[in-house]
Amino acid sequence: MIRSIIQLSIETDLPYDVYRPDSEKPRTQIEIIQKDGKLAELSLLSPIVASLAGSRQGDNRFYFPKEMLLENSLFTPQLQLFQSYIINVALDIDGTLLTSDGQVTPEVFQAIQDAKAQGVHVVLATGRPRSGVLRLLEELHLDQPGDLVITFNGGLIQDAHTGETLYEEHLSYNDYLDIEALARKLAVPMHASTKSGIYTANRNIGTYTVHEAKLVHSDLFYRTPEEMEHHTVLKCMYVDEPDILETVLSAIPDNFYDRFTIVRSAPFYLEILPKTVNKGQALLQLASKLNLSPDQVMAVGDQENDQAMLEVAGLPVAMDNASPELKKIAKVVTRSNDESGVAYALRKWVLH
Repeated sequence: MIRSIIQLSIETDLPYDVYRPDSEKPRTQIEIIQKDGKLAELSLLSPIVASLAGSRQGDNRFYFPKEMLLENSLFTPQLQLFQSYIINVALDIDGTLLTSDGQVTPEVFQAIQDAKAQGVHVVLATGRPRSGVLRLLEELHLDQPGDLVITFNGGLIQDAHTGETLYEEHLSYNDYLDIEALARKLAVPMHASTKSGIYTANRNIGTYTVHEAKLVHSDLFYRTPEEMEHHTVLKCMYVDEPDILETVLSAIPDNFYDRFTIVRSAPFYLEILPKTVNKGQALLQLASKLNLSPDQVMAVGDQENDQAMLEVAGLPVAMDNASPELKKIAKVVTRSNDESGVAYALRKWVLH
């Protein structure tokens, strides 16, 4: 008998335990002195230590052979069942939803409307602010009451209709100062993104900072680091020519990787976000708000900043134009963005 779907529940007892005063055997917590003099428990500062926090951790996931997704195969009945199970789709924008010239093809538009008619939640997941996707949300009719959007690479989940913030993670002012100081040391243009606009401390504003402001329809401001203390920064970006960013990447100190999520969202964009922020974490938050399991989600992307989203989705899909690294973790590969790959994925693996 062939079993096409296996559900596994993995739980693990891990060696590090945080202080729990109400338990029978409370542990002695390890605290670290912060720059401001405050104490913070070690697992709150290090994702690696947090993974050793001693609580039982795990999730329930569906695992199935890739052959199940082939047409006219032994698994066709199971594929049809699986299609009915996917009721949430998360789509990256640039290089995924849009063609190389920034358009939505008629095929992609119609497939999204058909998915909505079938009751599927279609959510855009992007590094852009909401201002940078309003036109798309309206064009695709994804700005209706109840529609949601993931912005700032997972830093925000917003009501697509009203703009109300449902989930938010941001950088601290000290984080911003350290990121800005490193940018000056490495001589790379840098800007900070907030809900209200883009802020740069570079008197000679970088070419790609101007490009980003135009791309996402955001106001652009010059502010000194001292003037940024009361601004809520959702992410910072180092922006320059691809070969220069490669050099910058190799010069970023190790402790930055411990403190922040650092992803390449485009050849000329290097994004620095809170350690807890990525599209994957936002997708889990969104699924929870919709009372869905991650297994009921299909995620489609093409770049490094989409990796976390694909890793948590029940059906991770890479575009044909995706990076080789992303294709390795995808369950399936759809057509390219210039060949209406999103429409192909929706019709092949979601619509029924």
